[in-house]
Amino acid sequence: MNPIRPNRISLLAAWLALTGVSAVSAQAADEPQQSALIPCLACTGDFQPIAPNAAVPAAGKELLVVFHFAPDEHFHKLVSRWVADDVGLAAPPGQKIAQSELAVKDSTSGKFRYHQPKPLPVGRYHVEILADGQPWKTASLTVVAAPVLAVSAPAGLLPLTEGRMWTYDFVQETGPGSNLSESEMKPDVDGKFRATVTMTAGKSEADGLHVVFARNGKTVSEEWWRLNAKGLSASRRTVDGEILALNPPQVLLALPTAGFMDWSYRAADGSFTQHYREWCLNENGPPGVRSGLLVVTEQDLNPSLKVVAERLWVPGRGLVREVITTSLGAHLLSRQTMLLRQN
Repeated sequence: MNPIRPNRISLLAAWLALTGVSAVSAQAADEPQQSALIPCLACTGDFQPIAPNAAVPAAGKELLVVFHFAPDEHFHKLVSRWVADDVGLAAPPGQKIAQSELAVKDSTSGKFRYHQPKPLPVGRYHVEILADGQPWKTASLTVVAAPVLAVSAPAGLLPLTEGRMWTYDFVQETGPGSNLSESEMKPDVDGKFRATVTMTAGKSEADGLHVVFARNGKTVSEEWWRLNAKGLSASRRTVDGEILALNPPQVLLALPTAGFMDWSYRAADGSFTQHYREWCLNENGPPGVRSGLLVVTEQDLNPSLKVVAERLWVPGRGLVREVITTSLGAHLLSRQTMLLRQN
C-alpha cells in the first residue's frame, strides 16, 4: 500500500507533524482482544473507548457502547436493546426505548449507539446485546446533571501567560503490520517511539498569542491563539513552512460549558472539515477520568482513513492529556499519547 499523506495544514495534521508522523503505511492485521462491552462517551476509528464508563452529561443526546469479540467468538448478527431503567417521569421504569441490528460478518469490534433529538433525561439506562439470538452481554449507563466547571474566567482554565511552558511525555505505537515512514524518531526496544514535546506561550501579536510546539527541542509547528469568554480559537497556523490564516478562527475549546456541546469547522478553501464534541466531566467520575473538558475531534482524510484526537483540558493546568489515533477502517495504524509532566 502506498503511504497516505494527510492534509498537513489542518489542526490534526499539525499535531501529526509535531509527533513525527508524515506518512503511514499498513497491512490489515489485528491483535487478539478480550470479549467486552464498554460504555463510553466516544470511540476511536478502531473502536477503542474514550472516557470509558464516564457518566453522560444531561445535555448530551447519545448513549454509546463499543464491543470486542474474543478470538473464539464468531457471530453473524447482533441485536441491541436499549432500556430506560429509571428516568423519573420521562418514561416508565424498564421501558425499551430503541432496538437495532448489526450484521457483523468478519468484524471483531464495533459500536452501538442510541441517539435522540433532545437532551437525555437524567437517570439510569442499560443496553442488552443478543448474539445470533442469544443473550451475550449487558452494560449499564448513567446520565447525570451537567457538571459545572469551577473556573471564574477563561484564564482560569488555560493560563496563557508569556513564557509559560508545558512539557509532555510523548509515546507512539503503531498497529500490527503498520510502520512509520519519513520519521526522524527511532523506536525503543519495545517498538514504541518516545520523545519530549513542549508547548510554549510567547508574546501577544495581532493574530493572537504566539504558541510554539517543539519535539525534542526542534520547532515543528506554530499557532496563534485567542482565549476569551467564547473559548479558545486558533486564527493562524504554520506547519513545515506552510502558513494558513484561519478565517473564521478555528474553535478548539468552547465556552461557556453546558455539559455537552458540538460543532464543526470547515476550512475556507474546503480542504478539510473537522467535527468537535465537548463534554464537561465530573471529578467524581470513574478512575482515570479526571474533571475538566474533554474535546474529541474527528477528521476523515479519505473515506476509510480516520483521525480521532482526544484532548483533556483541566482548570488551572491547561491541556493535560492528548491521544491521537489514526485508523484505516477498523485497523489501527498509529496511536500517539501525550501526558503532561507533573512539574
